Order: sequence, then structure tokens, then C-alpha cells
Amino acid sequence: MKKLLSLCILGASLAGCSGEKINVDQLKKKSGTMDSSLQRFRAASVKTAPESTRDHSHDGPLWDFGGSTLQLDDVSLSLPVGFEMAESSSSMRLFELKDQGGLVLAAFYFGEDAGSEAANISRWKGQFNSTESTSEEELAGGKAYLLHATGQLGASMPMMGNQAEPQSGMGMLAAIVRTHRGPFFFKTTGKQEQIEALLPRLKVFLESAQ
Repeated sequence: MKKLLSLCILGASLAGCSGEKINVDQLKKKSGTMDSSLQRFRAASVKTAPESTRDHSHDGPLWDFGGSTLQLDDVSLSLPVGFEMAESSSSMRLFELKDQGGLVLAAFYFGEDAGSEAANISRWKGQFNSTESTSEEELAGGKAYLLHATGQLGASMPMMGNQAEPQSGMGMLAAIVRTHRGPFFFKTTGKQEQIEALLPRLKVFLESAQ
């Protein structure tokens, strides 16, 4: 009973006994950096690799953010110019980076055994009904991969009773950052001109991986 009570108290300190979701944006300073409270929350609540497969020499938060530096396991990167960290709008996303121009670069992590990179790349390409151009690059000495595609995006999956029609003149940037605990995936779609404008900044972001 005492052990159960202790666990309840610990859980309450992280999420509140009422079950109310912690809003990380409320903990964020206006400067865009994380204060000590948010850092403690990240360290306590972030996903970690399964105990049976984890290399304990790399224990610690799976990801963290401070100032303009994004830490993904053992790899650090500098945020793209014009982007800021934002709380995820979907439970499927690890976090989001939002651009002042309206683009959202969504980040995903599915664990160390999330399927092959080739399968994810094929799925990204398959979201286009037809492509006008496709390019692929290895960056940062193999720590990162970038796919840039333009063309007609297929109809999106139905959500909230609505379904978008196929869209022409669209672009996609999708990236993989390879870490000790598996790949992190980034993806954004938008009008072709928006994607073209973001491309050089995203390359700088990925090239900063070290």
C-alpha cells in the first residue's frame, strides 16, 4: 500500500492527480528557450529505448531542446532559421517546429525497430500521385538523409469527416536523422514555392548534425 501511495504521489508531481495534461508551452520562456522546469519535465517524461535493447552508455533523455540547439539522443543540431519549437498538435508526433511562414516541420520517433528507412522513404514518395521532380541526399557525413519531391499530392486520409482533394503544385521535404537509438523522422508539405524557400534552410539544419 505504501509503495502504491508513493507511486501515486510521484505521478501527481508529473501530471497532476486530476489527469490534466501538462502544457509545455506554458512553461516555455518568451525567448524560445526552455526554463529549468521544462527541462526537468522533458527528462522525466520523454520516451526511452526498451530496457532490453538500450546501450546504457547512452542513457538520458531521448530528446531535448535548449536555446537554438536540438538534441536527438547522441546527435545535436541547430534549429532552422525562422523556426521555433512548439508543442505537438498530434499524439503521433514527437514535437513540431513551426515556421513564421506557416509551415510545420513534424518530428516522429517510432523506436529502434520502426521498420527500414527504405520503407519510410517509399511511403513518402507514394503520397504523390505524380512527381515533377525528386532528389535525395545524404548529409552530415551520413548522419542525415533528405528527400525533396514536388508534384501532385494524393488525397489525404479522412479526418474529422473531411477529406482533402489531390493537390497540384505541392512539395514535400522529408528527412531522417540517424542516432544511436534509432532514426528520427521529419516531414513537411506545402506549396511548391514554400518548400523551395525552406530547402536551403533545412539543408543547413541537417548539415549541422554532429
